[in-house]
Amino acid sequence: MNEIVDCWRDTAYQEFKPNGDGKGHVEYLHSIESKQLMKEYATKHFEAFIPRIITYFSPNINSQYAVSEISIRLWDTWENFYNYVISIDNDSPIITEFKEFISKFKNENYSYYVYFKFKHIKLKEN
Repeated sequence: MNEIVDCWRDTAYQEFKPNGDGKGHVEYLHSIESKQLMKEYATKHFEAFIPRIITYFSPNINSQYAVSEISIRLWDTWENFYNYVISIDNDSPIITEFKEFISKFKNENYSYYVYFKFKHIKLKEN
């Protein structure tokens, strides 16, 4: 999954978005078709997608995690992504654990790393 998501991420094009004050920021964008195909793939293989979108600092001595912005590139907003995750009708331990984590992340307005101890989702932390 990592290779597929990385390859998709690297196909983005950059667009400068002015803020109106003489400054701006760069957004990474994808074609509509590319975005739709990646989103379909991610939803079909969501359990494999989960470890790819959980981010953390290394070394992660405080067990603090966030969700990669790849999620909002695919679902457009954090709220859309959250609603998708909560709507998944699958009681696997991985999905259940991710639902708990994403709820904590939402409580921090999707902007802060949150403390969480994963038991079922396997991350490649060093």
